[in-house]
Amino acid sequence: MKKFAFLLLLCLHAAPSLAARLLPADLAVARVVAADYPLMQLEKQDKSWLETLAGWLFLARSDQVLQLTPGVRIYDRDNRFLLTGRLPELAGQVVGLTLNPQGQVNRIWLLTAEELQARLARPATDTE
Repeated sequence: MKKFAFLLLLCLHAAPSLAARLLPADLAVARVVAADYPLMQLEKQDKSWLETLAGWLFLARSDQVLQLTPGVRIYDRDNRFLLTGRLPELAGQVVGLTLNPQGQVNRIWLLTAEELQARLARPATDTE
């Protein structure tokens, strides 16, 4: 009986760690060009056809520099926290991020290939 109770507790404890991570609906996807706290330079990933054409015609740069909040949370692909000292290692990687009301980055997720495909396959919900 003790073994059964132990196994049951072990299974119940392990179940949350097997769940897929939930990403916010307002997640923006971008490629990190450069990152060094407190600034991050990003290149937009989900460009429209018109934005891509305008970039070719006018040789416009699509990079954007955003400020990070003092308490920015960075999650790796296994949903573990990374410290801001590891920001330069994010260069060249595709991330998901959310902004606070002041336009600063407050959360960053390193995206897996499956998460990226699922995010880019979703229809745009922008109403601007």
